[in-house]
Amino acid sequence: VGVVDIVGKHLLGDVLCGFGSSEPVSAHVVSSAMVKCEAPAHAPGEVAVEISVAGAFSNNAVLYSYEVGWLPVGLIPARGPGSGGTLVTLALSDVPSRHIACSFGVVFPVIGRAERYALSCVSSSSTAVDADAVIPVGATFLGAGVLESPYAFSYLPEPETEAVMPVAVSSGGGALVTVEVGNLAAGVVVECRFGLVVVPATRDSNAASVVCVAPRSAPGFVTIGVGLMDPLDGQPTSLTSPTRRELVDFAFNVPAVVFSVTPRAMAIGGGTIV
Repeated sequence: VGVVDIVGKHLLGDVLCGFGSSEPVSAHVVSSAMVKCEAPAHAPGEVAVEISVAGAFSNNAVLYSYEVGWLPVGLIPARGPGSGGTLVTLALSDVPSRHIACSFGVVFPVIGRAERYALSCVSSSSTAVDADAVIPVGATFLGAGVLESPYAFSYLPEPETEAVMPVAVSSGGGALVTVEVGNLAAGVVVECRFGLVVVPATRDSNAASVVCVAPRSAPGFVTIGVGLMDPLDGQPTSLTSPTRRELVDFAFNVPAVVFSVTPRAMAIGGGTIV
């Protein structure tokens, strides 16, 4: 049903947690002031939670509420950068009766925004950056344990812009720009960012470079970088923005303008100075 943190004192030794009429369950002792227990299945309603130490139950109890009606039923997107910051939406089967928050593995509560059948929150950061390493993502009542969830989130390494070719184009836009990228995970979708302007990027298979079409821009210098994306119903949404260390300087030059050509004609053999 969920893992519950129980705070008290003198919580050392052989500790059991009692939830109403359910059979007591073993506790994981964190310290003399906290234990963690997995709440057993129980009928809906409020029950008394008691602690047993060395076979003797405490002489006081706190109330714990069993509620029914909603479960996590979907997660979008299912991956993002290791630095965190990805807006993640957890779809719910029903409307929760109380305030809830997200959980990313052992990191909870991660406060988000609940709108009826959905809970949105920003992913926490993680040091476990590996496309094959996943952590469970679920929901938790504020002040309560984490609900079990079948959904998982994977953290991706963040792409690092290493080189750009060419390093300057016409401010009129339309030029093809190739960006060499390090740390680019297999199968990810990316975008190019020219200053504040975002354009799609094309990547051949799992190549270490991407190609973008430069947008129109005012003449001058901008930074260019590559950000991760996640396809959602055919409309890719940004997962992250490149940080300053992942950017390369890029120039938009004033386009050349031709006013006249003299002479206007020449022999087909060439050689005429124009």
